[in-house]
Amino acid sequence: MHSLPERRLAGGIPMDPGPQDPACWKCNARSRRFLRNRIFLVLLAVASIAWLAAPRPTVAEEKKAKTELHHQMEQIDNGMKKLRRTLRKKESNPESLEWITKIEEAAIACKQMTPSRATTLPSDQQAQFVISYRKQMVQLIGTMVKMESALLDDDNAKAQEAYKQLKDMEDDGHDKFMQDDEKDAAKDSDKK
Repeated sequence: MHSLPERRLAGGIPMDPGPQDPACWKCNARSRRFLRNRIFLVLLAVASIAWLAAPRPTVAEEKKAKTELHHQMEQIDNGMKKLRRTLRKKESNPESLEWITKIEEAAIACKQMTPSRATTLPSDQQAQFVISYRKQMVQLIGTMVKMESALLDDDNAKAQEAYKQLKDMEDDGHDKFMQDDEKDAAKDSDKK
């Protein structure tokens, strides 16, 4: 061994070996390597603990971040996608009527809610913003009723015109009532 002889306490318990022989180059290299490895392991442990302790949103938190209004609007959007396909054929009118009913129910629920963008406005503008939003939702529901009436009369051409009006209203409504990040998400979902 390249260090000083091991010293023992009474009872055979090893004592601190004390300083190693400073003249022995193998002992010095081994000590530096040991110290370097020990520092690396300590830093690795600290970094691992910091990474594990860092807050990360869970799937449940991400879903919770979506408001009930957002959830209802997604239902309207999904229904509109189905209607685009079913309105073309008269034999699909029963299915179209089911989708219209679901969209109307979601729209009525949305009418009672407040868009998140309202909270970003000054307090004196919030009331007018919410009134404007509700009027837009009433207009959407009215157009849905016209589409439903046209389908009940087997007038799919008139129903498709109402659908086009709804798509225009959707774009206008998103511009007025959604925050920019919500608009981007809605455009991405429309492309899918």
